[in-house]
Amino acid sequence: MWANSSNCIIDKLQSVQNFASRIVTGARKFDHVTPILKELEWLLVSTQLYYRSATLAFKCMTGCTPDYLTSIFIKQTFIIIMTRIFTIFTEIDIQIKLKMLDNSNSANPQVAWARRATAIFILKQKTNK
Repeated sequence: MWANSSNCIIDKLQSVQNFASRIVTGARKFDHVTPILKELEWLLVSTQLYYRSATLAFKCMTGCTPDYLTSIFIKQTFIIIMTRIFTIFTEIDIQIKLKMLDNSNSANPQVAWARRATAIFILKQKTNK
C-alpha cells in the first residue's frame, strides 16, 4: 500500500515517526532525531518500505504467498526489486542460483518464469560490465 507513495507522503510519515520517537524517549523538540532513532533501533520510513517490498518479493519468489498475490506482484514490481537485491551476488552465486532454478519444478508457471527471467537479466548485467 505505501510502497508506491510519493515522497511528500513519505516525508509526512517520517515526521510522524520522528515526533513519536521524541515522545517515547522524552527528547526535546529541537534535539537531533537520528541518534534517537538509532537508540530505539527504528528504521527510517523509506527503509522500512524498501524492506517490506523486498520481503514480499522474496516470499513471491519462493512461493510462500497465494497465487493471486504472486501474479499481481510479479506484474508490478517483482523484477525491479529482485534486480536490486540480486546485484549484491557475485557471478558464481548467480550461476549457482540459475542451476537451482533449472532444477526446481514450480507448480506456478508465472513464478518459474519470473525467477528465470530475473536471474538471466542479472547475469547479463554482470557479464556486460
